[in-house]
Amino acid sequence: GAIGLTSDQEKYERAVTLIPNSMSLPDRLALIAELERTYLTKEESKNIHARQQQITEQKKQVKDYQQALQQLESKLRTQRASS
Repeated sequence: GAIGLTSDQEKYERAVTLIPNSMSLPDRLALIAELERTYLTKEESKNIHARQQQITEQKKQVKDYQQALQQLESKLRTQRASS
């Protein structure tokens, strides 16, 4: 309460953001799993994992779109140069 975090989910989210990037991936994942067990209900945990999956899929879609756009731009430049 002293730092303004009232819900367990807020505490979990804040704790995850405080994990240093220098921590190894296995240690980071183990710590996040422990934080989930401590602060989240099974439903909240399930929702967070679903959202993370959604974000991963969206990032892939954006990457695929950007690659297709770059290919199209390259093709158009080639066509313009030969016209």
